[in-house]
Amino acid sequence: MIGVERVVRLSQAFLRFLLIGGLLAAVLSGCAATKPSVREALVESDRMALRQATQDALENNKVGEATSWANETTGARGTVLPTRTFEDYGRPCREFQQSASTEMRTAFAYGTGCRDGAGSWEIIRYSGLMDAEPGGRPRPRYYADPWDPWDPWWGYRYPYGPYGPRFGLGLSFGHVF
Repeated sequence: MIGVERVVRLSQAFLRFLLIGGLLAAVLSGCAATKPSVREALVESDRMALRQATQDALENNKVGEATSWANETTGARGTVLPTRTFEDYGRPCREFQQSASTEMRTAFAYGTGCRDGAGSWEIIRYSGLMDAEPGGRPRPRYYADPWDPWDPWWGYRYPYGPYGPRFGLGLSFGHVF
């Protein structure tokens, strides 16, 4: 059998190890430099270029035709892509996707713009620039109306695909599910 003194010494050594490891992790995590998100990294001139490219794309581009923008002084760049055209209470409206890149990182936004009385495009719905998820994939598309028709460009909006969830019969601990 292991003596009581040995158990006490081992537990004290283990506690010292945990304490030193925790302190080391806290110190090193405080030293890690975090970069701001792409949205925070865009300066006002970048936002102006993005707004101008959005107005230009909604006004002149066909669905699926992108407009690029770039700010040479900051190095920021991106695209605006109209994805759908429709009418809302007699007003022409368009959905669009925006991308913005700074320092090798990209953010995406989805929105809807409708023509106002003055003839310019008013953004009525906007998801805001969101950094891509790990793996470089954009976040799921923002839908203003969950019942709008299926769009083959974006794939299935439901997680189960076109045929619904898979159902199976399995036995586990006497339960059927």
